[in-house]
Amino acid sequence: KAVVSTQSTGTSMSGQQRSMLVNHLAALALIIDHFRVPYDELCRDTGIKPRILAETFRQMGCSCKKLKKQDGSVRSVASLSLPVKLPPVVIRKGGKKRE
Repeated sequence: KAVVSTQSTGTSMSGQQRSMLVNHLAALALIIDHFRVPYDELCRDTGIKPRILAETFRQMGCSCKKLKKQDGSVRSVASLSLPVKLPPVVIRKGGKKRE
């Protein structure tokens, strides 16, 4: 929890601020790694859960895949390709109307 924890400074970070930090971290990682990020290493280094980081990459239009390496280990990779395909917007309707 090195990146998203603020215990050492004694300050607190809201959920929105944490989310924004993870979004910026994911965007920066995509730029640095030429739009293909092995995010399991990023999770280990930052303490962010893999499912949260994978969902963040998907919201940015990336495809997340698990690739097997030659030594048999599995590596999670997010890649952004052109044209960018954003996930569909889900519009939820309200509950039943009361009479």
